[in-house]
Amino acid sequence: MGNIEVCLSRLKFKQSALRPDTIMITDKGTENQKTFVLDSKYYKYGESKHLNHLPMSGSIIKQIAYAEYIENKENEGNLKHSKSIYNAFIMPFESKDSSINMKFVGSAYTDYKTGDKPYYKIRAILIDTKWLMENHNRNDKMIAELAELIERGK
Repeated sequence: MGNIEVCLSRLKFKQSALRPDTIMITDKGTENQKTFVLDSKYYKYGESKHLNHLPMSGSIIKQIAYAEYIENKENEGNLKHSKSIYNAFIMPFESKDSSINMKFVGSAYTDYKTGDKPYYKIRAILIDTKWLMENHNRNDKMIAELAELIERGK
């Protein structure tokens, strides 16, 4: 996203541009291309299960803004058009079951954006951090699993 110009009384300065943590693209360059905007911060929810350890409203609004920016740039013709754009919060957790390394825990959304765009609902995904570090070389399979989990939203 571009820089934001701020004017306070006689002071005028530019703030740095907003930048998402990660953009993941599947089926790149095909008509099935999908874009995933991922926010991967250390939200403590996976550890504590306390609702106040989930991303706050500012993070939700930023995720929607990132996706809208991507959609607008695609519609201007500057980028390959994605079939869908998705948003997700990626949060760490320690799995007690070795067969479950990623899991969907819910969706975040805001009242001011309604409609059927997939990126209006930001998926909350827990990923076992230790498993991720031990299996980082399985990149393609892990990307496909994560993409499917975000799309399904269950």
